[in-house]
Amino acid sequence: MGYIDHEAMVALMSGCSAFVYPSRYEGFGLPPLEAMACGAPVIVFDYPPMPEISGPGALVVPGSGGAEALSAGLVSLLNDSEMSGALRRRGVAHAALYSWESTADATAKVLKEAGG
Repeated sequence: MGYIDHEAMVALMSGCSAFVYPSRYEGFGLPPLEAMACGAPVIVFDYPPMPEISGPGALVVPGSGGAEALSAGLVSLLNDSEMSGALRRRGVAHAALYSWESTADATAKVLKEAGG
């Protein structure tokens, strides 16, 4: 697909049936949060830090199950409109907790406490 601009990314994520993020190693994992903010139902492996970051906004599948676990999760999600809708709603609410403003406030607080 190559590079896409921000508006196109938002349109793609807003209109997708599911956002599958099969990462096994992450420092943080911003793409699932971006997808949640756009209202996409998200599927991630249970490898840290994805369950902690994704919270209630993602379907978490066992990483030990590999592609089979991802595909089973995807089939479940696509066949269950209630699950899909719930993940969309919870994902939007959860992603809102990760604003740049709240991150800056938390960082400033830690720096202030460290500086005395």
